[in-house]
Amino acid sequence: MTLNELPVPAVHLNGTGGSALCREYRTAIAALRDAQTACAAVTVHGRDYYTLDRTGEALDKALEHRLSVLRRLNQLQTEMSTILAGIHAQREA
Repeated sequence: MTLNELPVPAVHLNGTGGSALCREYRTAIAALRDAQTACAAVTVHGRDYYTLDRTGEALDKALEHRLSVLRRLNQLQTEMSTILAGIHAQREA
């Protein structure tokens, strides 16, 4: 998504301060990065799936799922970073 497609909050006198918004988004981005690291560390090994089927399909599904989770976390991190950039741009204007 581009900056124009994301809901970037407006930094103004009656709203949440730009510094607070930046801090909150940086915290959220760091948490997503930590979640991505934790999910990547989860063991997905054939020994844990071979009793479910003999074709390897269960392992394939587990690997596909983990990849899907990591991609979604990466997408969220990208979106939050884009919003943060939009907040920064307003503060600099």
